Parts: sequence; C-alpha cells; structure tokens
Amino acid sequence: VMDKLTQDVLKSVQRHPHDFDSLEVKITMQTIKIRNIQKYLIELYPYKNQPCKHKLTHMITSRRKRLGRLREQDYKRYEWLLEKLNLLYKPMPHDAPDGVVIPKENIARKASIEKLTDLWCDELRRHRFKAYERKLEAEQPEFLIKKAEKLQFIMKEESELGLEPTVTQEDIDQCLEKAEAIKKKISSDNKEDDEYLIYKEEIEEESLTFKKITS
Repeated sequence: VMDKLTQDVLKSVQRHPHDFDSLEVKITMQTIKIRNIQKYLIELYPYKNQPCKHKLTHMITSRRKRLGRLREQDYKRYEWLLEKLNLLYKPMPHDAPDGVVIPKENIARKASIEKLTDLWCDELRRHRFKAYERKLEAEQPEFLIKKAEKLQFIMKEESELGLEPTVTQEDIDQCLEKAEAIKKKISSDNKEDDEYLIYKEEIEEESLTFKKITS
C-alpha cells in the first residue's frame, strides 16, 4: 500500500513519466522518507532511537537546501510544490552564502506575492518608458525634416518681402544633418531586449482568416 501511495505522489509532481532526477521529485521522495521516519519515532515514544533521529536531521537539512535551490530557479514551481506537499519553508541563517549573515525568516505566501507584484509593476513601468522613448526617437527625423521645410519657406518669404532674415541656410542644414544622424543611429542600433525577472511582453499573433471570393 505504501509503495502504491508513493508512486501516486510521485506521478503528481513528475514533469514527465521518466522524470526521476528533477528537484521536485527528489524533494518529494525525501518528504515521504522524512514523514515515515517521523511516524516511526512517534510510535516508538517514550523510547528513543538516536541514530534514526540523527538521520532525520540530516534529511531535513538536505531537503531545505534543495527547496532553497528550487526557490531560486523556479519560484512558481516552488510555491506549487510547497502547497502540494503541505510544507512551510523557513530559510535558516546557515543557508546564506559564505560571508553573508541573514536573520531567520518565515516565508509568508501573502508577503511573497506582494513582493512579486511590486517587482512586476516596476518592470512593466520600465518597459513602457523604454518603448515610449524609442517611439519618440523614431519620430524625430520626420519632425526635423518638416521643421527644415518650414524654415526654408520662412527664409524664402522673408527674402521675397525684403525683410531682415531670421532664418539662415545653416539652420536648415543643421536640421537635415541631425535628422540624417538620428536615422543612421536608429538603423545601426542593435535593440537588445531588456532583461526582466517577471514581466513578459505578450505578443498577439495575427490569426489567418480566409475569405470566400465570389466572382
């Protein structure tokens, strides 16, 4: 019966039928062993089995480290696994990297979701500012060309009316040169996508529609 239950639990966390090496499967196997040992020690009370307790301590430490790695690699999968196995992950001070001291912290689902939401909003804001900046930069050449045309018109009108010139050919050439320089910059720039931890731009794919042509 225990083997059947173990197989059922493993199937519920496996990524595919031949998945036996992923962190989720290893954590699940350790959790099953830990709970079996805990049950054995509870039934053994008031007697003690010190070697068994020592083994249990090592297994819990190993599982906590694997949970920490899964949390860093795939936070959504980590949250899902905690809920699936009914676990509460509490990072310990000795889980920190060498030379870094962290206080003991209880992981609360609500607080974690709030942090993720704040991070997503910051990345969304940065993405939109960047997109708006690129849009304005792309519109600059056309604006400068129109400005040069207006200046050309003003210079011609002032010349025909015999007025004191307020626009020179140098001003017009500067606008055209600047427009050309911006065009070259836009065409030569390799637009690399910004790296985002959470935000992912949704690209709508155009659906192909076939219309019946009647002759």
